[in-house]
Amino acid sequence: MNKLRSWFSENRLRGWITTLFLAFALLLGALLAFTQSRMEEASADYASKTSKLLSFSKQALSPSPENVARLEGILESDRRELESLEGQLQRFRIQPFGDLDKNKPQDQPQRFQDALRGQVNAIKAQAAHYGAELPAGFYLALGEYENRLPSPEASLRLAKQLTVLDWMAQKIALTHGMRLGEFSCASPEGASKKQQQAQS
Repeated sequence: MNKLRSWFSENRLRGWITTLFLAFALLLGALLAFTQSRMEEASADYASKTSKLLSFSKQALSPSPENVARLEGILESDRRELESLEGQLQRFRIQPFGDLDKNKPQDQPQRFQDALRGQVNAIKAQAAHYGAELPAGFYLALGEYENRLPSPEASLRLAKQLTVLDWMAQKIALTHGMRLGEFSCASPEGASKKQQQAQS
């Protein structure tokens, strides 16, 4: 021990270099051991997953009859529920007047105008028969289309609107002695045109 101390006192620089070298060697050894351990763990994990993948690849890809039957049962149940929901929603769907949706798109504006004119005349005749009085210029709140065709895009929407307006007007026309002062509604197409005229 005394020889080591005397050697260190005589060779301080060489002693510090030797000490630092030994410390770095120990640190590198520890890091090497830690890295080796992690590498072995990763290698074992890789081997395990590779083995599982190989076992899965050797299995038959087709589903079992039990799973097929279960899936078909779920699909059939979903189909029945969708049909039931569609039936419920159909009660709230407004059909275009005169089945206008069954006509070709290019024919729909003229068909709508013809249906509107015919229904206005029919309601006026009903009102006269039952003694109901309709307002002057009565045209089922769609007078702007008496002499003008709607756009093809608006025809179906207007036909649905006509279905509702016709139902209300018929209830009024069938009421004895009814005097109606006004029959109108807000038309999105008409409102947009009024806004354009106001802006210009």
